[in-house]
Amino acid sequence: MTTMPQIRHTLIALAAVMLAGDVRAATFYVDFAAGNDAAKGTAAASAWKHAPGDPAATGSAGAARLHAGDTVRFRGGVAYRGTIRMAADGSESAPIRFVGDEWGSAPAIFDGSDAVDDVARCTDAASCGGATNWAQLSVIHFTPPASKLVKFFDTTGILYQSQFPAPVDAFFSDDVGTYAKFPVSSAAQVRGGELDWPDAAKRLGDNAGGSELSIWVQANQVARRTLVGARGTVLVFVPGDIKPYTDREGRYAIVGSAALISAAGQYAVVGEGRAVAWLRDATPPTIGNGRYAFDLAGRSNIVVRGFVFEHFAGGSGAPREGVGVLNNGGPASGITIENNRFRTSSLYNGQGVLTLRNVRGVTIRGNDMREIERGSGIRMGKASDVTIENNHIERIGRTGIALLGVDNAAIRGNTIAHITGVHGNGITLYLDNRKVLVEANTVTQSTRPMTFHGDKSVQRPGDHDFTITHNVFIADSDGAAAVTSWGSNTRGVTISGNILYGPKAGVRLTPTDTGITITDNISSGLIVTGPRPGDWKVGGDRDIGGGTGKIDTLLGAGAALPATVCSALHAAPGTAIGAGWRCP
Repeated sequence: MTTMPQIRHTLIALAAVMLAGDVRAATFYVDFAAGNDAAKGTAAASAWKHAPGDPAATGSAGAARLHAGDTVRFRGGVAYRGTIRMAADGSESAPIRFVGDEWGSAPAIFDGSDAVDDVARCTDAASCGGATNWAQLSVIHFTPPASKLVKFFDTTGILYQSQFPAPVDAFFSDDVGTYAKFPVSSAAQVRGGELDWPDAAKRLGDNAGGSELSIWVQANQVARRTLVGARGTVLVFVPGDIKPYTDREGRYAIVGSAALISAAGQYAVVGEGRAVAWLRDATPPTIGNGRYAFDLAGRSNIVVRGFVFEHFAGGSGAPREGVGVLNNGGPASGITIENNRFRTSSLYNGQGVLTLRNVRGVTIRGNDMREIERGSGIRMGKASDVTIENNHIERIGRTGIALLGVDNAAIRGNTIAHITGVHGNGITLYLDNRKVLVEANTVTQSTRPMTFHGDKSVQRPGDHDFTITHNVFIADSDGAAAVTSWGSNTRGVTISGNILYGPKAGVRLTPTDTGITITDNISSGLIVTGPRPGDWKVGGDRDIGGGTGKIDTLLGAGAALPATVCSALHAAPGTAIGAGWRCP
């Protein structure tokens, strides 16, 4: 029989455990502008300057060790300039939380840029890289950043390198549709490190050296080579392993010469720690540092919520640079990234503002991503049990959402727009994903709203099992299809109940795709790049007809779709179609 002393002892022990749990679940405060690492950090009045996990943290902030259930609050409206590498795990019931929306009326900011050394107006052409319009320009002196990419930001947003021919939209500087066109024969010359281009040589004058030739290369990429000078009308550079197209016309542009600066918001690097710019306002610009914000470092049960991430920069070949949240470590699980804003950054490494590999049990929801030059929104690789929902992604230079070898994922309720970069797609499933649901997303004003392929080089047993349903995918006038397969033996794809429009087709597939079901879509048709396999099941689609104007009529003016549209999609009442409509 249990005695009263034993019961009392047990209750005391339980109370001690509960009390210890309460003590360990602490809240810490970080104020980069006014905090002090020697303070306690446990109240707003005694905030630290640096967060635990930041290599720059000293004193009690540097010595602090987080535990399950702890919260780190950042002061709203204050720019934090640092990186945080997770050093502890939360638990499933008590994750470690980093939050930017619980202290102050504005969200806390992670800023990936630093102040420049000084800014002065140009005094003559010689001091301004030979620019003839020197009176409108300024010289920026800066400490070279850790990144090889020199990228400036101002109160308006991103500053862009000067370019000829000038792009229609400087954000999409890799839009080869605006590049100068050359005959196919130019490829041989370019592989030898030369390009005869009289117009560009004239514009550059004696300042060709140091600027770059941007080249459209095989696999629909853009590569740059630094000019070493000009010989008459011939631009000279070191070609390396450049592979321009040999079966179509060449496309080229000149980037980064002071002689080409023609509008406010443009700049050119003219020497070590020196740049020339046409500034948009009197506030000195800042320069991207190359740092990332958060590294999960293989830790689990972490929440990152309520921040603004801005002014990050990542150079080509440097995969960690400029990333908002990454996992550069062992397996991580139980990760939630929600209600953040990622904006005005330049990721020439092509990475996502969220780049997560080797992770399991991830939820990415309610985030807003805009103006990410040359980079992606969300990139997931070697991952499982992933939910990506209700995010807004707009004006991304590369791909909005990319799954690269992910098992068991749901991409649901996301709005994606203005994805028109040379290698950009709205939603991409590449490199052997398995069991992926793509449901009720809207992708518009994008060249390739959705693309997929199968195993690529190594084939695993079983189907890929992609379900693409109740989406609204509308390709722009430069695109071909709303849903595009690049082949590689994709197996088991169901495309049903979607609104799909492309100038050439709603769906474009290849003969290597097997186990395909296409039914009950409103679509601008199906294209197959070869003989259609016999196991496909295709039927019940309604021809969209009439182009994008017809789509506007189909969708109607409000959130409720016309009953005739829902009937054609075989969608039940209450079904979400895209991210903005519902069947009545």
